[in-house]
Amino acid sequence: MIGRYLLVVLLVIHFTNVHSADTIQWFQTSEGNHDRITPQKPIVMNTTPLPTTPNRIEVTTKITYQTIIGFGGAFTEASSVLFGLLNDTLQNEILNAYWGEGGNNYTMGRVPIGSCDYAIDSYNFDYQPGDYTMKYFDISHDLVEMVPFMQKAMSINEKFNGGTVSTPINLFGSAWSPPAWMKANGQMDKTPTSGGLIDDPKIWKAFALYYVKFIQEYEKNGVPLWGLTAQNEPLSIVPWEACWFNSTQQRIFLQDFLLPALESAGLVSPTGPSKLKVMVYDDQKSSVAYEYIGDVYANLTTQHLNEIWGSSWHWYSGPQFDVMEGIHELYPQFHILATEACDCFPPNSKLPLPYWYSGEHYGSDILGDLNAWAEGWVHWNLMLDEWGGPNHDNETCDAPIIITGVNYFDNGTVDYSNSSLGIYYQPSYYYMGHFSRFIPPQSVRIGWVSNVPQLQVTSFLRPDNLIATVILNTSDQPESFTYVNIDTGEWASMTINAHTIQTLLHSSV
Repeated sequence: MIGRYLLVVLLVIHFTNVHSADTIQWFQTSEGNHDRITPQKPIVMNTTPLPTTPNRIEVTTKITYQTIIGFGGAFTEASSVLFGLLNDTLQNEILNAYWGEGGNNYTMGRVPIGSCDYAIDSYNFDYQPGDYTMKYFDISHDLVEMVPFMQKAMSINEKFNGGTVSTPINLFGSAWSPPAWMKANGQMDKTPTSGGLIDDPKIWKAFALYYVKFIQEYEKNGVPLWGLTAQNEPLSIVPWEACWFNSTQQRIFLQDFLLPALESAGLVSPTGPSKLKVMVYDDQKSSVAYEYIGDVYANLTTQHLNEIWGSSWHWYSGPQFDVMEGIHELYPQFHILATEACDCFPPNSKLPLPYWYSGEHYGSDILGDLNAWAEGWVHWNLMLDEWGGPNHDNETCDAPIIITGVNYFDNGTVDYSNSSLGIYYQPSYYYMGHFSRFIPPQSVRIGWVSNVPQLQVTSFLRPDNLIATVILNTSDQPESFTYVNIDTGEWASMTINAHTIQTLLHSSV
């Protein structure tokens, strides 16, 4: 639908020539060679009349969409523990790879509120049954590995930005489960549809206060949160930590408990910009999102609706970008953020290194989400070991950075103390970089048209007035095309190899 509309609009935009030809700086990651976000020979664009070539990708700044917040990954306990095992040299390499100069320039991050599947074991911050006032709330668990990791990331990010936090790491929290004493099934994991919060207002109010305490304690320890999702995957039936919330339950929790608690703490406001960005849903790109998000948005009071920033989304149900786009069309005043993605394997299997599919999966999903109005994209674990761990649920999942050299013994125990630990960059790290390095916060998505069906495309106008266009080819064949800046009439003949991603940078005028 967007493509047809854009094509009509672009046909009425007249070409205008500039005095001197622009130059395309472009970068490439390709399975067929050693290019990994590798700069290529610059291409001088043509100012001569546009040739009648069949394959074209055309961009224009005359049409604009959403503004980008950023890209990032999750500071899980698994990633934090692995980071803590590395020596100073390897830690600095990780910090620079994600947040330092020459790295992926991550400006977002997800923080589990209590344990999730990618924790070493289940834990929470208040083990005292009936502690409705959170007198015994204690985040000391997170102060061992997780908060120090975030603090170091924030520090290197600040240095990269010239000693100021002009581009901070926007961290948002997500809870997988409340403490077991708050849940109907009496345990943090294995949540059936009847295993959500105990049906008692004192419990629901206590869980809302649990969130507030977490945000306050993190800020006291130098880690302020930018946002909060109401519940991780509220419709998931899984063996690890979870808490069922149907749309009515989430709406009631927000309306009567969470938003009033956040408002009392000065974290949200119905009349002005809120300090904390509250997101609903945090689940899959499936058609159920229409009913779920619609119920929450339609039935919250105006006061509390004004305290909702938008919705958050995961990728595990498949590339149903039309659902995300449909939610934007129904509720354009609310924001959209992609908040979790990873590829997984059968338990007890060793990760393939490299795993090219995961890179292309990242690239394809990021492109689809951005073109469906997502304002950022955050993957799951920042790093894992070669066996897709550590975690307490026998899962094997991939991450952009893999810590190698971990010894597993026959009895299933792990030796993380050996001195041969190293760092391996999966293709997904480089595919992420094609977006996060070149589409900084405050970039605005612009209009584009492509008649090359084998290629996925998106394009952005950056704050420095450069256009960044990302082109992905997941097919087995190279594709040639004419790249056109509609606004200036300049063009260039280009080719993208099979299983390759490119980012193009050039002036917008």
